[in-house]
Amino acid sequence: RLSFVTMGRTESLSSSRPTEPPARPINSGAPNSCMWRLSPADVAVVSVTEFITDGTRNALTGEAHIRGDARSFRPDVSARIEEEMHRIAEGNAIQYAIKAEVIYTREFVPLLNDAELTQHALEAVLGVSKHVVFDCEPMTSSEDFARFLDHAPGCFLLIGNGETSAPQPNL
Repeated sequence: RLSFVTMGRTESLSSSRPTEPPARPINSGAPNSCMWRLSPADVAVVSVTEFITDGTRNALTGEAHIRGDARSFRPDVSARIEEEMHRIAEGNAIQYAIKAEVIYTREFVPLLNDAELTQHALEAVLGVSKHVVFDCEPMTSSEDFARFLDHAPGCFLLIGNGETSAPQPNL
């Protein structure tokens, strides 16, 4: 999870009237800027999911919270995302003479199946059905089962109901 907090009011260069804190550049630029600095071979997702202000209409007069999450498959990529989020917030704080804070936690860990157990699971499924997809792209979805894999090897599968059945959730 990531959270930006911008606090304060900036003074307009053309007058002494306060202007809005720069929450918008962080909101719109952080995910894109971060991605430009990662290798195209690294899988990473940075999402802005919340934009919370003090409620003033048509201006940000005090504090803004921008929240979201970041996901990757490798700890070094997660560390680079965190580094970039700090760089972006610090740059905006300097540019607009405000305070900015970044809170970056690693709540969403990647789900990485054990290769040997995955092979055993696929062989077992082939005994029941010939409609099996072996070569799937990695997914950056959040799944609690990933926490179990921190403690023991395992394999997470998506099991569907076939192509002709009514839509059902995967199990």
